[in-house]
Amino acid sequence: MNIPIAEEIADDSGYKTVDDFLKDSLNGKPLVAITTDHKREYKAILDELGAAHQLCIFHLLKMLGDGVYAVCRSKKAAYRDKIKLCLYFTAIKNVFRTDDLQIAQERFNGC
Repeated sequence: MNIPIAEEIADDSGYKTVDDFLKDSLNGKPLVAITTDHKREYKAILDELGAAHQLCIFHLLKMLGDGVYAVCRSKKAAYRDKIKLCLYFTAIKNVFRTDDLQIAQERFNGC
């Protein structure tokens, strides 16, 4: 339903902690999908709950950006390749920087 259900600060993000949190938070509420960061531990829990697992765009772009940053800092990659990689990454980010599906598709096809 595209609304946050609950938030919690916990000492860890292990299987039991996440499982308990979700079950307590949902407590009979209808469930279609849950958006999370990209921790692998969530997949089994969400499969068990019968929810689609939607991955957070912020965390996806952060993960990709970390990879781009590592290549750009590397002495093994050529300067030209680093520039190309940064341009591709910018194009990918721009696909997600709109609420308009048609614009996103046009940007995606232009990549």
